[in-house]
Amino acid sequence: MTDGEEQRRRASGPDFPELFEKASGPCVVLSPALRIVAASDAYLRATMRTRDELIDAELFDVFTDDAAEPHAMSMRRLRESLERVLATREADTVPVQKYGIHVRDGARSPVEERRWTVVNTPLLGREGEVEYIVHSVADVSETDRVMAIAAQEDTRDELRARFTAIEAELRARASELEATLGREKELSRMLEHVARASLQITGATMDARLDEREALQRVVEFARELVGARFSAVGVGGDPTRPFNPWISDGADPATVASLGHAPRPVGVLGHVARTGEILRLRDVREHPSSIGVPQHHMPITSFLGVPLHAGATSIGNLYLANKVGADEFTAEDERAIVLLAAQTSVMLGNRRLYRALTEERGRLDLLARSGTTLTQSLDFDATLEKVASVCVPEIGDWSIAWVLADGEHPHLDARMSVRTEAIDAEVLERLSHAPPRLDLPSRVAAVVHEGATWAVEDTDEATLTELFGLSPEDARALAGKVSSFVVAPIAGPERAVGALVVTSHVPRRFGPKDIALVEELGRRAGMALINAELHEHARRAVRTRDEVLAVVSHDLRGPLSSIMLQARKLQLGLGPEQQRSIGAILRSARRIEGMIDDLLNAAAIEAGTLSITLAAEDPGALATEAVEAASLSARERGIDLHATIHPGLPRVVCDRARIVQVLSNLLGNALKFTQPGGKVRVTVARDDDRVRFSVSDTGPGIADADLPHLFERFWKGGATGNRGTGLGLSIAKGIVDAHGGRIGVDTALGRGSTFFFALRAAPS
Repeated sequence: MTDGEEQRRRASGPDFPELFEKASGPCVVLSPALRIVAASDAYLRATMRTRDELIDAELFDVFTDDAAEPHAMSMRRLRESLERVLATREADTVPVQKYGIHVRDGARSPVEERRWTVVNTPLLGREGEVEYIVHSVADVSETDRVMAIAAQEDTRDELRARFTAIEAELRARASELEATLGREKELSRMLEHVARASLQITGATMDARLDEREALQRVVEFARELVGARFSAVGVGGDPTRPFNPWISDGADPATVASLGHAPRPVGVLGHVARTGEILRLRDVREHPSSIGVPQHHMPITSFLGVPLHAGATSIGNLYLANKVGADEFTAEDERAIVLLAAQTSVMLGNRRLYRALTEERGRLDLLARSGTTLTQSLDFDATLEKVASVCVPEIGDWSIAWVLADGEHPHLDARMSVRTEAIDAEVLERLSHAPPRLDLPSRVAAVVHEGATWAVEDTDEATLTELFGLSPEDARALAGKVSSFVVAPIAGPERAVGALVVTSHVPRRFGPKDIALVEELGRRAGMALINAELHEHARRAVRTRDEVLAVVSHDLRGPLSSIMLQARKLQLGLGPEQQRSIGAILRSARRIEGMIDDLLNAAAIEAGTLSITLAAEDPGALATEAVEAASLSARERGIDLHATIHPGLPRVVCDRARIVQVLSNLLGNALKFTQPGGKVRVTVARDDDRVRFSVSDTGPGIADADLPHLFERFWKGGATGNRGTGLGLSIAKGIVDAHGGRIGVDTALGRGSTFFFALRAAPS
């Protein structure tokens, strides 16, 4: 077997059947059902059987106890012995068994009679049940033959000599059998202990409440007890420049552990096992080429057993034991047991780390999901900036600060917001958060903003902090003891960085690639949120400015318009028909301008949420009649049939009378505008459950599907309008109906006209 094959054999774990196969005495291992599960090579030679013939076969199927066989009585005694073992759970001996052995292959080959002494020994499980029976035999055929010869020989001395030799051989075989039984008992103990340890380790894998260090502490305690070592330890890691992490030991007194002060690094024999994945079993560790001794105050180490831990094909650490109790060195059986325990430990570590990775990934996804909700809760710029910093604490770091570019002649960082945990001293960080780095001076923050590249540092010092923030030596010195590691990522807009996001930790830690990617993603989301907040603020300012302009213009137009209308009415007095028609046209244009001014003011009030309504119980029929009468003149002039249908028995509605008449007038105005001469416009008022429904129908051209989503938008005029009007009528109608708690809608199709409708709640009876 090559070194590589031997290494793979050891790494694959112990082969416990092999321990029985190599036992020096003839023996087989039986299950409680008397099925053969293992057989020693010596037994195969003694019975002239092959392992394939025996394994998984029942004992009495192979060695029959048929009553017709010459050895039937012996087989019955053997069966009775095995039944006693199962019943009493104690060893049982059959003094002499007769059995015929086929001396050559084949059932018809010559048979040679053999005589055996048999010992059946139970191996008990955790609950005291018989798990296996070791069936050991000793061949005493030669003894019987000697006794037969002695009866015929006359030479007593020769007989005594031969008998003495046979007796010595029997004693030797008995001693060998006793040793074999002792090894089997010890192996059974180890198997039981390893099985119990495996269950405990499996439980540690599944128990999310048990952290990794607690699980490894159980491993080293089991390992030390299993092989009888004075000291045991497990270490994870393979970088000789970094200590094992974690490092768990058992067997050393607390004073010794405290005096060492820190975990060892993977160097010497520990590093050899951890890095190469090679098993080391040494009588004296000091004689190995990799030995570098032990630290001062460490307990002396002589015998050593080191077994690697694996993650797949990669060695990730080791499990080692030192100073075998009651012996000079650890045995091959010890090695096999620890290899199995190390394999279980490796699986446990892999499972726990996979669970931790999944938990961390779930946490990252959850944080991103929450950040999306958090950053979109408000469109206020300052509130959004505060949320940008808060989403990072405490999930990623202990302290976070967000700086954004401020408007001005020279770009600079402004609008600071700092969020921290109680673990961070506020004094120095407060000074820093209100003194952002200057972009015109060298600093890493400036580089992040200018270049859009992330920067992460694991162990900070004064020089690093000065480079990061551009601090004075005094501030860098004060901050050095408060910050150990950090990540600086750009707050990124669509085309450039708009600021910098700093996340720090007060304890040394490695911000891994996933942590950095998470901070970068938060920076991108923060950038979009801040830009959206800024755009919203600009839009709000523009709307406010527009409304202020509308108010001023509307107010300033009303005065001249009122004067024009007053003078026109005066001019009508005493003029002829032709001049009166001209003056009438002037008055209609003036009233149209006045209506436009009212529409602008109403639209501004609706958008600002300041539209005033005065509710009262009104007759719905009277509301419709008033609107129809006001529009009747225009309908007659255009040659359109205008008619109202008011269902009887309608309840009163709760509304602002003037506002609802205004809605009906707007809908009627649109219907008349788009209905050709000779067409029809109908107003219908009917009951609709606990509401009253108002409908205005026309026989106009209808509305295209593409126009429907924009129908009630301000200043929108569809393609069929000919750009007539302000585009505010339907928007104002919707705003008034919404203010009444109603809903306005339309049923329409091209070529079939349109019906606009809305409903108002009925007044209490």
